[in-house]
Amino acid sequence: MRGCVRSDGCVDMVVMRDNSRWEVLNVFLNVDSGGHVEHKACEYFKARAFRLEPHAAASSKKGSYFACDGEMLARGPGATAGATAKKMPLAYAPVDVTVRQGMGRVFCSHRVGHSHQLGAFAV
Repeated sequence: MRGCVRSDGCVDMVVMRDNSRWEVLNVFLNVDSGGHVEHKACEYFKARAFRLEPHAAASSKKGSYFACDGEMLARGPGATAGATAKKMPLAYAPVDVTVRQGMGRVFCSHRVGHSHQLGAFAV
């Protein structure tokens, strides 16, 4: 990704606002090549901290929710509980996020020739 450095103490953010489903699909089809960063529907920036503030989805009958990596973390007013009404790990309230440089280590495999090697880097 443009300007993306794993250990710079920043989170690289790509934000999309109010786009059609086709536009969102078009952006996601460009993620592997990094083309989504330059897409006209996206805004790219770096941040050391940010705040997520939930709001009720006025156009949705299902309500709104917080999710991270596909896992529902909090449900807002009007959001359906689904088949199981389990307790959510977060309150449906503003969430402050701060990047702590050097506090983590990411392990990943990468391809070298015809084999995969495990690597680690600090973030």
